[in-house]
Amino acid sequence: MLEIVIGAAMGTLLLAFAVQLCLWTFHVGRPKLLLSAWTVVLIASIAMPAIVWAVASSGVTAARALEPHLVFAWSKWLTGFYVFVAALLLLRLLRGLILSERMLRATRPVGADWAAGTKLRTNTWIGAPVTVGAHVLLPAECVNWGARKRRAVLAHEAAHVARGDFYVQLLSQVNRSVFWFSPFSWWLHGRLTALAELAGDDAAIEALGDRPFYAAILRDIARLPRTPSIGVTMARPATVRRRIARIMAEAHPNSELSRDEPNQEVHQEDNGRYLVARNVRHHRIVRFHDRVGRQDGRQALPVV
Repeated sequence: MLEIVIGAAMGTLLLAFAVQLCLWTFHVGRPKLLLSAWTVVLIASIAMPAIVWAVASSGVTAARALEPHLVFAWSKWLTGFYVFVAALLLLRLLRGLILSERMLRATRPVGADWAAGTKLRTNTWIGAPVTVGAHVLLPAECVNWGARKRRAVLAHEAAHVARGDFYVQLLSQVNRSVFWFSPFSWWLHGRLTALAELAGDDAAIEALGDRPFYAAILRDIARLPRTPSIGVTMARPATVRRRIARIMAEAHPNSELSRDEPNQEVHQEDNGRYLVARNVRHHRIVRFHDRVGRQDGRQALPVV
């Protein structure tokens, strides 16, 4: 068993190297294309143990019968340790799925006109927008959002639903649990998550048509409390800074920035002001002032 899993991990690593080489060769940079390529690698990784088992079973060798008893004992102990860790990770994933299911059942549909035709649900204890399966869960304060903010958030989450990012990331976590000993499985999950966020950002920007304003929305949502679940969140604090940097860099691709005196642009929206750095090659200088008309303090959500 352990030999098959290790062989599958090595086969997936070789496939990933070939895919990355092709991506570099053809200068593929669009998040949607990159996400599709690495999703194919994920599917191949899940199928790789069956492929390795079929190849191994087709060529019967006598070497296995000649293995020393000591080697067999070490193999038995290593297999037991592998199964123990994999079982713990799968149980952790199962717990997350149960929490997500409970969270989904505790929500109620959004009946507003702007939610027509979508599977939108909400509850007071949802901290930030999250996608669970084909459902988009929003915090209760979404009814107080402006029309442009709602349009951006819905476009981002609708992109997740259309691509099935929830199921892709769930499959990726299963793959990571099976191949927990392989650094590539952990890298692949992080890569798929990051690319899904970037592709969602592109969809939201296309719907909104205003990069600085969408960057401010990401910044605000990243400050909302997280809700434990397996769902696809809109703005993870760990990645939102790099995403904002990318958004603003594409908004001002030819701008120059000094470390000592950064040039900045003030963008007006709904009688409010937020300040963004024009060039974001140095992430530490990306700063935002709070916008006017922030959420009413009485609408604050509890941290669960």
